[in-house]
Amino acid sequence: MIRSSEVTKVRVLSNRQDLLDLAPEHPMYERLHLPSLSIGALQNNMLGEGRAFFLDYSSSEGMEYVGFVNARWNEKYFRLRTKLQDLPDVVDRFAAPGIVLAPWPTNCSWLDYGTDWYRLSVEQHCTMEGLLQELAELTGLSVAPRNLTFWANDFICHWSVFEDWLQFWRSTFSYFMKKYGFELPFSISNTDPSRYCAYFYERFSTIYFANRDDLRVLGVP
Repeated sequence: MIRSSEVTKVRVLSNRQDLLDLAPEHPMYERLHLPSLSIGALQNNMLGEGRAFFLDYSSSEGMEYVGFVNARWNEKYFRLRTKLQDLPDVVDRFAAPGIVLAPWPTNCSWLDYGTDWYRLSVEQHCTMEGLLQELAELTGLSVAPRNLTFWANDFICHWSVFEDWLQFWRSTFSYFMKKYGFELPFSISNTDPSRYCAYFYERFSTIYFANRDDLRVLGVP
């Protein structure tokens, strides 16, 4: 019997090589040092982990499941029982074509906003509201509470889901980058300027999965 983790490729992302060097060894994991990616003018830390989404993933077509995790997983998700070295076992237990595994679902106990990701986004970053409305108008997707989704871009899903999500993320990014570049219209009063782009572009995934009625986001335990 083939274990799910044996047909899964998860990119472990970090700005710091020393953290990547500490990531657990497993055939499922592939380390990506973000500042070393050859992505031209998009090599900018303002994009955060989003820089990984410009790579060619055709080599993963033979994989059944794919995804991304932060090398700081154990620190970032310290409330979870699952440590980065334990994640392959979780994949073996829960991976399925209709499941999206994520460590930070919107109903996590330390936020517990359920499906209302939009309300929390605006409460935390009030000057993002105009951009979120523009995102909804551009994509035709709803910001109203709908399905459970997740924060950040740490997730694992079926290859077919990944393909569709990646196309959506890139096309949406292209629109906003052409219009605003790295100067998104945020107020400096409530958001770290160096994180403007990373915060907003994470919402591409949040709205996308909130509107996928055929999928179920499952929080990593």
